[in-house]
Amino acid sequence: MSVIALDFDGVIADFNSRALSVIYSQYKMSLSSDDISSWEFSNLLGLNISDTKRFTDELFQSLEWVSPILGALTGISLLAERHQLILATNRTEKELTKAWLSEYGIDNLFESQIFLALGDKMPNVDFLVDDSPKKLARLSPFVRERLILFSQPHNRGCLDVLHRFHRISNLDELTGGLLWYYKT
Repeated sequence: MSVIALDFDGVIADFNSRALSVIYSQYKMSLSSDDISSWEFSNLLGLNISDTKRFTDELFQSLEWVSPILGALTGISLLAERHQLILATNRTEKELTKAWLSEYGIDNLFESQIFLALGDKMPNVDFLVDDSPKKLARLSPFVRERLILFSQPHNRGCLDVLHRFHRISNLDELTGGLLWYYKT
């Protein structure tokens, strides 16, 4: 049985939809998920420090408009049948995140929920699935087997020059044999 840590935003939850709704409400710009080429909103939107803070405060105050990533609920259920799952997120909105997981019926599928930005310590895991190359690199000392980069528009530019990541587009790729390949 492998221990698999999954990120929340961008792996389980489609947070791009929330970002798009806040961009529209604040700036009346209609964008698509492909336009979210970076989570550095000051660079992406051309905002100064105070405008970036106002934007991110609204962005993270709610999970309205945030739905599960296509296939995530099924993938998590299948993974939980054979592996120990851990939620490992940088979110600071602990109760909001737990309520979202409960709303979608997957809160009980995680052995633990690690909120790294709130000071929780990252445990050792076999696999870490995240959409942030920077977070994968930072947490690599805690991963025994493989760092898995979940493809999103904002990480397409990651060249992975050290060949440390295995890139996937959905959780079905994990349940369909990738874990077996790395564990043999």
